[in-house]
Amino acid sequence: MRGAAVLREAIAAHHDLDPARVIYGTGSDEVLHLVAGAYAGPGDEVIQVRYGFAVYEIATRRVGATLVVADDRDYATDVDAILAAVTERTRVVFVANPNNPTGTFTAKAEIARLHAGLPPQVMLVLDQAYAEYLTPEDDDGGLELARTAPNVIVTRTFSKIHGLAAERIGWGYGSAEAIAAMHRIRAPFCCTTAGQEAAIAALARPTSSLPRASITACGAPGSRTRSPSSAMWACARCRARPISCSSCSKAQSPPRRRIRRCSSAAISCAGCRGRGWRTACA
Repeated sequence: MRGAAVLREAIAAHHDLDPARVIYGTGSDEVLHLVAGAYAGPGDEVIQVRYGFAVYEIATRRVGATLVVADDRDYATDVDAILAAVTERTRVVFVANPNNPTGTFTAKAEIARLHAGLPPQVMLVLDQAYAEYLTPEDDDGGLELARTAPNVIVTRTFSKIHGLAAERIGWGYGSAEAIAAMHRIRAPFCCTTAGQEAAIAALARPTSSLPRASITACGAPGSRTRSPSSAMWACARCRARPISCSSCSKAQSPPRRRIRRCSSAAISCAGCRGRGWRTACA
């Protein structure tokens, strides 16, 4: 299909990557399954955080590997807990950043520390499905790691910020050896021509037109955001949600444009625009 090569080239040009090391699939879900299939099997272990994306467990069980769940820290990725869970049988570590479903974010330094602490035979998978919602200064360095490290794979998708979920276009980037291993087990017909053309068009849109999440630290180590798709405000530390508006007493969602710590000033109500929203730990 014409779009296959063109899409790969477009992704590579957009992110300054080697097109030969780009793999795509039916959503990033398929790419995650390909990683599990290429690197894990019966007798192997795969690590995810407690509140990780549901596909990690599905992909692990599909290949007969054992899922190991590392404890979280305030609903966020705990690098020390992951490293403590690594054994000689560990083959893959899945980390979503920003995390799905909790929306917490792990900083670049922590991602680098996690990678540095893993044995070279363990594949670190950074699931960046929501990465485009972040500002450039919040980049976790995943793609840079994938450019240089043989045991890092980054996955992304057109389903979130680009609004193409129904077209099922996801992609991944890693070393030439890792991508080759995944290609050997992938299905031959994964993406529709229409989906590929839509993805190419999405990449042509100016990045300045994409929505961004404004992130404010909330006191929890390494945890700094909420789910970009959520309509509710949340504290990254206590995950509290706004309860009601003192002006109109309606329990409805405030605007989604900004994120504030629980101790900040009252937030405007989406219904009456009154300044009466408070979170549980305010």
